[in-house]
Amino acid sequence: MKKIAVIGSLNADLMVQVPKLPVPGETLMGKSFEILPGGKGMNQAVAAAKLGANVTMCGLVGNDPNGTLLLNQLEKVGVNSSSVLKIEQVPTGTALVTTSQEDNTIVVIPGANACVDSTYVDSVKDTLKEADMVLLQFEIPSETVYYIIDYCFTENIPIILDPAPAGEVKKGYLEKITYLILNETELKGIFCLPKEDVLEQYPNKIIMTAGKDGAYFHDGKKLIHCKAKTVTCVDATGAGDAFHGAFAVAVLNGKTVEEAIHYANEVAAFTTTKKGAQSAMPDKDYF
Repeated sequence: MKKIAVIGSLNADLMVQVPKLPVPGETLMGKSFEILPGGKGMNQAVAAAKLGANVTMCGLVGNDPNGTLLLNQLEKVGVNSSSVLKIEQVPTGTALVTTSQEDNTIVVIPGANACVDSTYVDSVKDTLKEADMVLLQFEIPSETVYYIIDYCFTENIPIILDPAPAGEVKKGYLEKITYLILNETELKGIFCLPKEDVLEQYPNKIIMTAGKDGAYFHDGKKLIHCKAKTVTCVDATGAGDAFHGAFAVAVLNGKTVEEAIHYANEVAAFTTTKKGAQSAMPDKDYF
């Protein structure tokens, strides 16, 4: 079985469900409040594991109840958490998530995630070296992300980079990663060009997700629009992370880029039909 290593954020998501997103200065009555496991890194790891992949999570949590919650969840879904360390005097990362039927807003407090540095990466290099694919995001320090990319490039380890939240991609690093998966807002912010020009310049490398509109990429000959499955959206939280995890699983199972995107679109769409992020992600039996 192919191995995936995810090195990134682990958060406790403080979830508030509202009838609509508040505007500045507005007070709303919420529908519900929960503390759920999250973080872009952990979400992507769980998504891939639930789809049957052999996944190892790498990262840091605090020595607190939220850290224990996240470690228990990783064990529950079958993600190898032996590389996730508890550290003292720094709390587990948290995210304040306000979600409505139409959209969500998220404020992230990094906590222990901000302590994922090159020294920690050196301690898990054996795990990374064994992986067939490494998934990265920018919810850990960007200098650490670039350190990991340099190492993986040297070791010929394929990389999927998620440049969220709103990270740049340094010059020269696009050539070192295998796939860059980002949404339209992120694409415009990084490249300052229309999506058609960017995707044509990086065929089969850059994939632009577009929510209910599906996803786009260029196959070297033409721009391809992979349409999303039409569903009734209950909660969009975690759908992008589900896409990343599913795409990685599909590619490692021998699917083409287009086939992998269609698969990831279906997984992401299913995730929006239920409340929450990880709990809403489908398992392999769904397919």
